[in-house]
Amino acid sequence: MISEDLLSATEQAAIAVWPLVGKRDKVAADEAAVRALRRVLGAAPISGRVVIGEGEMDEAPMLYRGEEVGRGGEPLDIAVDPLEGTNLTAKNQPGAVCVIAAGPPKSLLEAPDMMMQRLAGPPACLGRIGLDQPVEEMVAEVARCLGKPASQVVVVMLERDRHLPLIEGVVRAGATLRLITDGDVMPSVLAAVGDSGVDLVLGSGGAPEGVLAAVAIAALGGVFEGRLLPEGQADLRAMEDLGLKSGRILSLKDVVSRHGVFCATSVTGGWQLDGPAVVGASIWVHSLVIDGTAKTVRRIHSRYPMTAS
Repeated sequence: MISEDLLSATEQAAIAVWPLVGKRDKVAADEAAVRALRRVLGAAPISGRVVIGEGEMDEAPMLYRGEEVGRGGEPLDIAVDPLEGTNLTAKNQPGAVCVIAAGPPKSLLEAPDMMMQRLAGPPACLGRIGLDQPVEEMVAEVARCLGKPASQVVVVMLERDRHLPLIEGVVRAGATLRLITDGDVMPSVLAAVGDSGVDLVLGSGGAPEGVLAAVAIAALGGVFEGRLLPEGQADLRAMEDLGLKSGRILSLKDVVSRHGVFCATSVTGGWQLDGPAVVGASIWVHSLVIDGTAKTVRRIHSRYPMTAS
């Protein structure tokens, strides 16, 4: 099963990063994740092409955009963030995960490395909320969809100065605001899971991370909209190459056209996942696997000997 191969990749990446948690070296942690994840993908029975990765070939020696991975087999588009939350890992703070998503060829938006304004929400709100909706109206609609007061609607957002107007809107709406320093892929996914403690994710973050989250959200039937935010001519040219116009709202189908698989393994715990734990001569890791084709959502504890890396 392809989902098992992808799961193995994120598990091994998390195990490789584990000794570097809290060591204040985010570069070394990221490199460890990249090497482990690529090693496992290289041995997997797939014919994969990286569409979301560590950057262009001249910027990244491994898992660069366009790199082919696997030993041959089912053709797949691969999106990876080997370590989402490098700062969180370096500081030993909750929320860091190793993430991979995959889908059939040409099914994932090859998002340029730029910012994306986005919205993630629960399936109950499908067709009821949108990116250009005023925040107060959006919160009120989510409350109606979920059958609870606005005060119990939990909105997650990256703590950034650019988000101050959104933050003020959430406060005026009476919702519960949860600000995070890094790593918005997992809360975006959990917003679509339902009864997860996250009801809505707003704001702007990296476009590649938006695509990763969208794979899971599509499988869950949740709400997703995005808008690329180009900065300069290089970003505009990258959008033109994709046939995208500046300012256009991207629907979920624009970003993920066919169902795929999403895997995330925790590195530092949080977002309903346990961090790695050593028990005797073994290390346990905890993962979330969402398969859009099989229509399954699994939380998996796996045990490996400490020699595995």
